[in-house]
Amino acid sequence: MENQYKEGQVWKYKTRLGEEASQLLILSTESYLFPQAVDAVYVAINGLKLKNKNASSGISEEIAFLPFSKKAMDNSVTELVEENVWIHPYEEGYFEWKKAFMVGQAGVFDMTVKTALKSTEQSLEKY
Repeated sequence: MENQYKEGQVWKYKTRLGEEASQLLILSTESYLFPQAVDAVYVAINGLKLKNKNASSGISEEIAFLPFSKKAMDNSVTELVEENVWIHPYEEGYFEWKKAFMVGQAGVFDMTVKTALKSTEQSLEKY
């Protein structure tokens, strides 16, 4: 994948109202041809205020792993903030996602980060 997204970069993005300080960290990137052709960008996001009935405070402030398409990232990010940032371990979430992806049961978000967070929040409120 030839693009500007590199492991360890921190980006500002078009956030939800009240989450203007939120930023995303590029964990890794990969390109796939099977089971579908996709350029994947894996991110962690902090500075969130996601309603989550399973969190002790009722709010999740970060997400450790989300997969996005390069197109979704292009439509979301606004400014590169920092590079070469330490990346927390994310392999557990990645391997769980990849196993489902390889059998066609998972994909990448092809919507903006802002829209994906809204969708994620709605899921967290249901389950």
